[in-house]
Amino acid sequence: MALALLCGSMGLEAATTPTVVPAKTVTFKDWIVGCDNGLACQAVALMPDNLPSDTLSLVLRRGAGNTDEPGVEISGFAANNTAYRILVDGRVASSGAIAAGKDQILIAGTDANRLSRALAKGRILRLTGGSGLALGRVSLFGSSAALRYIDAAQGRSGSRGAIVTTGRRATTAKRQTQVPVIRASRIKPSAMMPDTGALVALSESSPCAKERVGATQDSAFSLGDIKALVLLNCGAGA
Repeated sequence: MALALLCGSMGLEAATTPTVVPAKTVTFKDWIVGCDNGLACQAVALMPDNLPSDTLSLVLRRGAGNTDEPGVEISGFAANNTAYRILVDGRVASSGAIAAGKDQILIAGTDANRLSRALAKGRILRLTGGSGLALGRVSLFGSSAALRYIDAAQGRSGSRGAIVTTGRRATTAKRQTQVPVIRASRIKPSAMMPDTGALVALSESSPCAKERVGATQDSAFSLGDIKALVLLNCGAGA
């Protein structure tokens, strides 16, 4: 893990007036969900505390636009399968091929829409290989509430484009919040760099000082004028 510290003022500035807002996350039983200030949302199945060997990772993402559809990513199974079937409460909700050597399934479009709605109605998801071999499972307790949260956050509730809270009105989403655009200054060679003593003092007084193990290598770059970016290795080998 590396800790980046800035000497002087930061060399990044927002090109627009909006500010970045940290995402709020909400937990519903075995699921957690959150949306950024651009209204792109993500729901994640939480791993159980005892982490059984057949536990899978499942992430559902949906962008904020009217035409953005859900996408589902499932991973955490052995990378020696060529086909899969997803069963929700024993019924096949999706199936397809797995690329050779991959331990990840990406589902998009109509298939992801259908699967997303099945997740909201189910209690347990089981993944099997093409031969029927069990590859893992995911708890769906809380998935309905998490996906309802996305529908509401994106303004889709009551529309044909909602995942759970579908209705008759046309597919619409909230007008997206303007997201800040970050303009980065070009890093270029310059003699305007802190001297060695200043860099050592910064390193020794940083939160990393007590965590540095073995050989470490720090870096410093000029951002022009009086700004410098200093990268301190922290917890080497972690």
